[in-house]
Amino acid sequence: MEAQPSGTFPIRQQPVASVRVLKYAYILALPKLNFAEVYGPFSLSVSLMFWAFLSGLLLLTGAYLSAQEHLRKN
Repeated sequence: MEAQPSGTFPIRQQPVASVRVLKYAYILALPKLNFAEVYGPFSLSVSLMFWAFLSGLLLLTGAYLSAQEHLRKN
């Protein structure tokens, strides 16, 4: 696990940091989600679809926040 800097860091690195946070949160939540017990042999497919959903949600959240910032500046 990599340590994150304490303080501010360039805006270009913020998406990378948010993806890392999402990745580690997903890894920690995966045993509690218990996909293997619910979906059996299809658990890997469901897990990947869930990861794709969370990644898309992160992408849309970033787009929304970027649009709000752009509107606020104009």
